[in-house]
This record gives sequence, structure tokens and C-alpha cells, in this order.
Amino acid sequence: MKLSLVFYDRGVVETDTDEWEMIDSGGEADIYEARIIGKKYVVKVFTQKQTELAKPVERVAEMLSRLVRLRHRCGGLPQSLLSRGFPVAVGAYRDSAVLVFRYIEDFRTLADIANSFEELRAYLAENNLSTRISMARDVLKALACLDLADVVHVDVTTANTAYGAIDGSKWVYLFDIETAAIMGSEDYALAVIPARDAHYMPVDSLSLAGIELKAPEPSELPLPLIPSRLPREYLSWVLWTPVWYGFQLVSFTFTGMGPFQGLPAATMDYWLEVVEHEKERGYEPTWPPKAMHELGMLEANEYRELNNIWSSLGEDIVKGMYQVFVRDVAEKRRVPSVSLPSVIGIR
Repeated sequence: MKLSLVFYDRGVVETDTDEWEMIDSGGEADIYEARIIGKKYVVKVFTQKQTELAKPVERVAEMLSRLVRLRHRCGGLPQSLLSRGFPVAVGAYRDSAVLVFRYIEDFRTLADIANSFEELRAYLAENNLSTRISMARDVLKALACLDLADVVHVDVTTANTAYGAIDGSKWVYLFDIETAAIMGSEDYALAVIPARDAHYMPVDSLSLAGIELKAPEPSELPLPLIPSRLPREYLSWVLWTPVWYGFQLVSFTFTGMGPFQGLPAATMDYWLEVVEHEKERGYEPTWPPKAMHELGMLEANEYRELNNIWSSLGEDIVKGMYQVFVRDVAEKRRVPSVSLPSVIGIR
């Protein structure tokens, strides 16, 4: 079947869908690899239901419009956000929305890398400390720009972050942003609840710390994110999730492991012990927290080594992580006390 696609830099291009190769299929969309005008692309064909619910073409247009207006405040839009996060072409296949994205060579998700010792070793070998600092800060900047644009990306997971090469440049790239919600919009409501990321301390576990938050039920979707109309625990979840998961994603980009690694188990019960120890002693921000050594969770040499690594990422990020993961949890804050833009000085 012949299909017309509108490329932002080439105008209308015709392609033959019979030559596409399906590489994945899910409840929201089918994913294809396609060669169009002599170049490989990834094509996402949404189900008719998801097209009606999420309005992905209109939604990404609204997101891009907001981001372009903010590009000077963001100091330019980050490579990790634009290169794969947003489509280069759009179209319609019968009653289904079609988005076309750049193709990533040697595609691996950060989840793939975290799950394999060999993959992790290769990732660390391919990217020296300076490069990983740049990628991690670029990811944080991408999430901060989305925050400034009131784009609520709750699916900030290692499974939705790719590592590979676009046009020969290896980097970390965010994807599956096109169904993110827009705060205050009736038209672009929350349409997807994120799957649990096995590598993260889940945001839901904050309820064990006495913070009232709860994810909406799938049956309640799509849910417009109108703050005055949201139940208090839903609004808390919406505001905590991008920050709580965002810092964990920055950690995986930087080190290939989560910020809570080193605890006997990545559970909130253990973490609350760290939080209370830090609170009682009024320690200054460090990462990992000093309590992890004093409570016997890290040997002195392990603590010093990790502290040296994290310090190299920047005092601003270390302070932000400490504020969110330690002080805000200790104070049982309904929403985080810092935003991602404020952490890296974007106003």
C-alpha cells in the first residue's frame, strides 16, 4: 500500500508499506523498520483506539511548539531529546496515526545494558567519564526542558532510553515521549501509566515514607492533568514521578547503575534508615549519603570511591539528588522541593 508521509525538511514523500518490516507490536502501536528515500527509519503506527485517545500527531506538534518557544531559556534543545524523542515525519494509515523517527544503529536500551554485565562493561569502556558526564547532564537538561514546557513525562524509564548511534554519533536518546501529558490541557491528557522499571526504586514506595501519592487506575485514562480537579494523591504522584525517576535515569546514564545501588536491597525500608540517620545528624549533601558508610552498607573505601565519582558529575546534581531522595523524603513533602530546571539553573 502506498502511503504519503510529511517530512519536516523534505515535504511530502511517498512510501510503500509492503516493504516495511515489523520489529515490535504492542497494545498501543506496531513498530516497523522502513527504508524511505534511501535511508532507514523507525515507523510507529498507532492503533485506532490509541490514535483517538492520545492524538499523537497533534500532541507532538503542541510539545514541539512549546519547546521551540523555550529553546533560548534551555540554552538550545538537548541532543538526547530531539534526535529520537520527536518524529521527523507524520502521516496516517487508514484511521491510525503514523510517526516516523530517526533510526538508531546498534540500538540498546539502558535496561538492556543494566541487565547484562557484558553490555555494561562495554558501555563503560566505550564512554569515558567525561562523555558519560556530558550524556547524563544532557538527559537531565532534556527532562528539565520538558518540565518547563509543562510536558509531564511519567514514563522516564531505562526501557524508554536508548543508547546507540544516529548519523554516526553515539549518544543516549529518550524515546516514547509522544504520549506524555501536558499539564493543564484537556486535549492532551495522561494516556499511559508507566510500566514498573525493575531497576528503579519505584515512586509508589514513597507512600511507605508517609507521603500521600497514588497512580491513577488504567480505567481512569485518559485523565486531564488539571491541578484543581485532580485528587490530591494523584497530583502528588504526577509531580513526584518525573523528578524521582528522572534522577534515577541520570544515574543510569552516568554510571550504568542506580543511585540506590549499594544498599542490601533497593527497598524503601532500607532507604528510610539512611534518611533518618542523615536527618538526625544534619549532614551536608553528598552522594552516596554518608550514612551508607556509617550504617555498614558501604565500606570506607567503597564510599570514598563512589563519592569521588559522583562529585565529578557536579555539585548541582548531587545537591538536587540529595534534596529529593533524602531531605524531601525525611520531611514527607507532598511534592518535591526542587524542580529539574532549578537544579541546573534554568529559569
